[in-house]
Amino acid sequence: MVVWNRALGVCMVVSGVAVGCLGEDPPGDDGGALTGTWTLPEPAWLPSLDSYFTDVRASGSTACPVKLAGSSGSVNCDATITGKDEFDGTTLVVTVTLTASVAVRESSVAADGTRTVRYQWSDDDEPTDCTQTFSGTADKDTGRESDGRFSALAGNWLGSVNTNTRCTWGGEVDSDASAWQFTADLFGEHATIEGQPLGGGATSTWLMQNSPQGMVVQRLGSRDAAFAEEID
Repeated sequence: MVVWNRALGVCMVVSGVAVGCLGEDPPGDDGGALTGTWTLPEPAWLPSLDSYFTDVRASGSTACPVKLAGSSGSVNCDATITGKDEFDGTTLVVTVTLTASVAVRESSVAADGTRTVRYQWSDDDEPTDCTQTFSGTADKDTGRESDGRFSALAGNWLGSVNTNTRCTWGGEVDSDASAWQFTADLFGEHATIEGQPLGGGATSTWLMQNSPQGMVVQRLGSRDAAFAEEID
């Protein structure tokens, strides 16, 4: 009925790395000089409705801004998605909020936050409430000299992401936890990130490419790409 986006934690850390590389001056232990505002692509934080929903609409800060100043970043977004079930005509209203913080240093990146999602059907008095907390860190393994967008943080990185999700509806409770590990290679105008579930599993590869207006992010093997726009 509703697809829960479990990739949020990974996307936040990847976005944190990307944002951290976008300043004109390299970050330092004193907080650096990274300043700017970038949009977090919708698939990175908004749940999607199944294909049988019609008249789907979204409002609010769907292009979620990630604000970074002095190597400290913040995310505060909220959005509402509505859709009609084509089979029975009922309406689903999904309310989403996201708060997060990002810290970028020359040899480390960290992000943590909370996302809440409420699913409310027009024919149901009891909503479903889900809360997801996530945290991720990345440390530089080896550095390298580089020009271009990723010059400040160019090199190989190692990191991990942990997420915990708890959903309640009526008297029912459902909990889930996941952990991912990833490597990132940043150089010049592009980056490659490979992630897999902690303990083993299928590996996913993400490619990031600089552009004049921001950053293009695409999963290897997929035709779809997301765009993190530079808006300030």
